[in-house]
Amino acid sequence: MDKNQAESDIVGVFDLYGATSSPTISKLGSTADGKVFELWILSELLEEIAGKGYTIQYSHPGSTIPLPGGPCKLDQSSPHFDVFAPGSSGALWQVFLSVEFRTLGAQILDKSGLSLHGSVSGASHLSSYHEIDVGVFKGVQADGRPQHDQVVLATECKAVRKGDKSLVRGALGMRRELSYLTHSRPSAFDSRLSVNANPPSVVRLVCAYSWIDNYSGSPSAYSVDVIHRAP
Repeated sequence: MDKNQAESDIVGVFDLYGATSSPTISKLGSTADGKVFELWILSELLEEIAGKGYTIQYSHPGSTIPLPGGPCKLDQSSPHFDVFAPGSSGALWQVFLSVEFRTLGAQILDKSGLSLHGSVSGASHLSSYHEIDVGVFKGVQADGRPQHDQVVLATECKAVRKGDKSLVRGALGMRRELSYLTHSRPSAFDSRLSVNANPPSVVRLVCAYSWIDNYSGSPSAYSVDVIHRAP
């Protein structure tokens, strides 16, 4: 990954939509590669969305994009991007960094009235929510953790030079907690693309290094896109 190129790309795209990159981005050491990569993937996603004809607005015009931190709940007061369909005044989607969603498994437990380990409900167990590095969510979300069926696109970002199957297993686990495996249907992100998932969210595992190409086969059956992408 060319970090300098990534920073240049980030600044260019964010300026286009009324935001600026974090002023601390160039001062961070090599341990910040993952954070820079997340911002770069966000900038790439915004260009992809704009290319579909949508209008994008930054929630805090003229301010910086904070560097991705730890997992958090969705908060409308936090910087994010609103996406509008042509001719629409209401946001079709919202794009956030590092937001936790509430899992399909937790919803199943709630509906069944069952509990985990005899005492912990699906609503409160730590496995009831997982983080999405770069996420697209339906409409304007209430503060808190979006439900699994409110996720349009979930991207897991990895800037590790060497890795193993655990990253792929993690992405497959995210897919399972977002959707049931089903026959092919139009995705929520792009009706021209099909996924084997219900709800039909898009799940991507994007890595800055090419070793990830060795793991792209089997996950595609579950509509997990394993992608090597880097500046």
